[in-house]
Amino acid sequence: MKKKIGIIILTIICLLILLGIALIFFKENENNIDKTEKIIVEELFGEYLKQEITNNEDIDEIIKIINNRTQMSEDETVPYGGLPHYRLKLLDRKDEVILTVDFYDYSNDDEYYGYISIDDTGYNIDVKALLEIIND
Repeated sequence: MKKKIGIIILTIICLLILLGIALIFFKENENNIDKTEKIIVEELFGEYLKQEITNNEDIDEIIKIINNRTQMSEDETVPYGGLPHYRLKLLDRKDEVILTVDFYDYSNDDEYYGYISIDDTGYNIDVKALLEIIND
């Protein structure tokens, strides 16, 4: 009887350890954009510029824009598709990529059109605000 209770307790302990390891593994793999220390902006059309954004206020504003995104509806048409105009890479303090965001911009002088894509899913954002930070 004592042997069966010991085996049950040992089995429960092993399962709890495995569950703890699994939780730690999944927690570390979350995209936590709040830990962004630097943003690399690559212009994929035009002059092919590459810039680093390290100003905390600009980083916080970009994160706010990304967090306030709304998923595009299935019947919403994408104006042009193709390659994104900009690619934003959000990096942590170790310069490891937290998140890659493709930014499609079709704005003209008076009107702002565009969206972002994260993992091939389109989202509506405040295009004007993002352009002001990128082109600052």
